[in-house]
Amino acid sequence: MKVITNAVRIVETLIREQPIGVTELAGKLELPKSSVYRMLSSLEDAGWIARQYQDQRLWVQTPRLWALVHQGPGVQIRDWSMPAMQELNSLTGETIHITESENDDLVVIDKVETTNPIRVYDPLGTRVPVHQSASGKAILATWSTEQIESYIQRVSKKAQVTLNAQSLRQELEEIRKNGYAVNRGNWRPEISGIGVPLCINGPDVLAPYGLAVSIPTHRFSEEDIPVFVQYLSQAQQHILGQSKL
Repeated sequence: MKVITNAVRIVETLIREQPIGVTELAGKLELPKSSVYRMLSSLEDAGWIARQYQDQRLWVQTPRLWALVHQGPGVQIRDWSMPAMQELNSLTGETIHITESENDDLVVIDKVETTNPIRVYDPLGTRVPVHQSASGKAILATWSTEQIESYIQRVSKKAQVTLNAQSLRQELEEIRKNGYAVNRGNWRPEISGIGVPLCINGPDVLAPYGLAVSIPTHRFSEEDIPVFVQYLSQAQQHILGQSKL
């Protein structure tokens, strides 16, 4: 039972602290490094955790736990999107997120982390109001006028959520024309980003997923937008192509 308890502790700590190395993880849990490494390897074999793409010495959570809790969503999209996410991460040097709309929230279901020391850190399962993130606004722009108005009415009643209805309507119109959305610290001032919808069921159907480059606001530059949009568009087309195979 102690082995199981320690494995659970490792997963819990890794989710909170990821990406994290064996030495740091062992120190936080006050366990021998050899024991932690053996358990990490077993968890990796079972698909619960993985070595970080950019730095194989660090460990991160996989979407498996999130997908299990949510009865499966997110598994196929990871298979379709991971190569494109890794390429997008390599081109931009920033954290890449795949998100899914769930009711009035956006949920982070997969990501590739930047290796920059100052980074956007949103664990898998992070939730944010749809209109307060780049990929969320990109998804929202695929909704019908009636669905958007219903969303505005629901969210406007939530005391903890800020929403300017007229400004949002105008922004969504621009997103439809441009094909991408920009977040300039709408959710948290320190986080900005650029996102596109993933309309895997066809261009005239609501986008269930979004793809975003997440950027610390102090590093966000308006001059980067056209270049990042081009990279996002390439990744978007690759993912949509994979979803049709």
